[in-house]
Amino acid sequence: LLQCYWPDIKKNKRWKQLFLDMTKNYNNIVKERTEREQEESRASQSNNDNKATDLPHLFRLKTDPPNAFYINASVADIPNTFHTALEPAAVQKTTHPSYYSTFTANHPDPASLDYKPALTRCVVTWKGRLRSSNDGHAVTKVLLQPQTGRRHQLRCHMLLSGHVIVGDVTYERPCEARLYDGVVDRMCLHALRLSLPVLGGEVKEFLAPDPFRVEEE
Repeated sequence: LLQCYWPDIKKNKRWKQLFLDMTKNYNNIVKERTEREQEESRASQSNNDNKATDLPHLFRLKTDPPNAFYINASVADIPNTFHTALEPAAVQKTTHPSYYSTFTANHPDPASLDYKPALTRCVVTWKGRLRSSNDGHAVTKVLLQPQTGRRHQLRCHMLLSGHVIVGDVTYERPCEARLYDGVVDRMCLHALRLSLPVLGGEVKEFLAPDPFRVEEE
């Protein structure tokens, strides 16, 4: 079943239901694991001050290397729209809040959307220039480690950081689209490693070669 394509699976009622049941079970496993890990994390970081404080949208842990940081911003699906919305408080922190607010312009009350917590760990692995016909545009290669699994989470969090993923035609500004026009033919986002828990407590890990090779200066 895992080797089949979704269009083929949908044609078989039994396969489709089996796939949906597997997806539901997997989501429940991930939810329970995430809640358990969050509870353990809160317990390990607790101190005498029991007052709850909100994490900033961008922060770094003392135990992390200097090239690592976290992005913390809730996201929400927008009904009948492909875009995903960032929480209003986070949008105001972006470099172009008026542009990013256009994603929810057709929604009567963006603040009422069902925003869900989203956290991403980012590790800068390389800084350089994108090869092109000119001198090349400055780019940064980043390893993204989602701590939650929200729709468009990584794309929205990069948007919040002020550095939209190269080739992301959904969230880039018009000037950014012109900047990379003809330079890249895809969004420069790649799933390098995927781990999936399966029946029996086993974890299957899938690896895909990194397509974004860099040349050290």
